[in-house]
Amino acid sequence: MVKDYIEFKKRFLKLTGLDLNCYKDQQMERRIKQFMNRVKVKDYESYIKLLETREEEKIRFLNYLTINTTSFFRDPAIYRKLKSEIIPEILSRKKGKVKLWSAGCSIGAEPYSLAILMTEITSPGRYTIVASDIDEQALEKAREGIYHPNQLEHLSKKSLNKYFDQKKGLYQLKPTMRNKVTFKKHDMLRNNFEKNCDLILCRNVFIYFKQETQERLLSNFIESLNPQGYLVIGCSENIGDHRKWGLKKVGIAIFQKE
Repeated sequence: MVKDYIEFKKRFLKLTGLDLNCYKDQQMERRIKQFMNRVKVKDYESYIKLLETREEEKIRFLNYLTINTTSFFRDPAIYRKLKSEIIPEILSRKKGKVKLWSAGCSIGAEPYSLAILMTEITSPGRYTIVASDIDEQALEKAREGIYHPNQLEHLSKKSLNKYFDQKKGLYQLKPTMRNKVTFKKHDMLRNNFEKNCDLILCRNVFIYFKQETQERLLSNFIESLNPQGYLVIGCSENIGDHRKWGLKKVGIAIFQKE
């Protein structure tokens, strides 16, 4: 019998492999109860039984928990610094291809923003872009590359015309741009991290996790970076004393591995 949230988390872990203990309890409990209200379920026991017996409800619920709000060039100042300073520094320092990783990429606006940025800076043979997320449905949308105009508000008309095809009021990224990003499913709480990265963006992901989980993830991201590589987090996020992690702050939400 699932009497409370603690028991729900145990059953949920066994059912899905997603450990809710890593997330902030108050925030996660609120989101779960909102979804329970949507499907008119009153207690945890009834809801976990629903998830156990109806696969479509389980998938819908997991998508609800993991999807993030996203837009192209979110926080434009970050991308201006990447374009004017960070990426040129990486390209000038490193021979061969540089590797960029968008971790927690949701429906693809972030890695595609990187693809546009890199297209305007250098040649295709100089970089690879990997994008990952736990949500397979979000990844499918990312691969399609179709977006609402309000997700593209930071793009100029010139860029829209250059990189997108307009379809019934929506915009689809051109195939040549979609092919610049490799999408893969990745659970950062369980799976191995990418290696030999020169730039990692993990933005507005840490805020959902407890402190100990944040520190574990941060350690893994630093391990994934090449020497002098860069980590970019959300503007509202904080990683504490960055110096104890061997990081140097080089801009708002941008850190370099020393």
